[in-house]
Amino acid sequence: MEKKIHTYLLLINALILLAVLFVLVNKEPVYVESQSTEYNPGTTFEPVQIGEGIIAVIDTEISSSSYGELFVLEYDAETQSFNRINQYDIFADE
Repeated sequence: MEKKIHTYLLLINALILLAVLFVLVNKEPVYVESQSTEYNPGTTFEPVQIGEGIIAVIDTEISSSSYGELFVLEYDAETQSFNRINQYDIFADE
C-alpha cells in the first residue's frame, strides 16, 4: 500500500512539473524598452549631470590611455553641442 501511494505521489509531481513547464514555454515574452537611447553601456565613459547644461564625463576603463581623466563639458544652445570647460586627471597626484 505504501509503495502505491509513493508511486502516485511521484506521478502527481511529474504531472505538475509538466504543467508548469508547459505554461512557461507558452508564456509570451516580456519586452522592456529603454527610455534613454543616448547612453551606451558598452562605453567606458560614465556621464554625470552636475548642473544645468553642465556634465562631467570620466573614463573608467583601466586599460585605456585616458583612464581617470575627468572632462567637464558645458552645453552650447547655439551650436547644439558640448564645449569642454576643463579637464582633470584624478590620479595625477598619486
